Amino acid sequence: MAERLQNEPARETIDREISWQLRLNRGKDYLISSMARLNFEQTVVVPNQASPITVKAEFIVVNPYGAKAAEQLVNDTENHWLSREELLAGNSENGTPVSEFCVALLKAADVISHAD
Repeated sequence: MAERLQNEPARETIDREISWQLRLNRGKDYLISSMARLNFEQTVVVPNQASPITVKAEFIVVNPYGAKAAEQLVNDTENHWLSREELLAGNSENGTPVSEFCVALLKAADVISHAD
C-alpha cells in the first residue's frame, strides 16, 4: 500500500514506491500491469478492529523480472517479497506478522489464489 501524490494515478504510485522502497529499476527489474486488474469497494472486517472499515482499493499486478531483481529481493535486509502462502497465513517466513488490514483486504477481494 502506498499513498498517492497529488493527481498521481495509482499505477504510478505503485511504480514509484517499488522503485524507491525495493531499490529496483523501473521498466527493467519488474513488470507492472498497465492498469488496475481489480477496482474494489467493500466493507471489510479486520480482526481486532472495533468496527468494519469501508475500503476503496485498486489492485495492480507486479512481478519481479530477471536475475538482478531476484538477487536484490533475496539480499534486501529491510524488505521481504511475500509469497502467496505468507500473505494468506498473515506471517512472513521468519514470523513477522503481515498487517491484519492487508490480510483482511486481500481475502475480502479474493485476489490471492488458494490453490497450487
